[in-house]
Amino acid sequence: MAICIGGDFDGQDLPEVEGQSIQKTNNAETGKASLYRLQSIIKGNDHYNFWFSDDMNFSDGVKIAEKIIKNEE
Repeated sequence: MAICIGGDFDGQDLPEVEGQSIQKTNNAETGKASLYRLQSIIKGNDHYNFWFSDDMNFSDGVKIAEKIIKNEE
């Protein structure tokens, strides 16, 4: 599982599919589609995966992911 950052599914876990680095999700309530790209972040010996929304700046996504990782420690 990987946490979504940005878009309609912000903060939710979405499953990872082997070999898939882009995922399009549809929000049943709003009818809006969001496009996410799988991003890996390595800190020390730990490996984290996140889905970054195409609607946001990459550097903003990294900052949010770093905050999430810091809160898990």
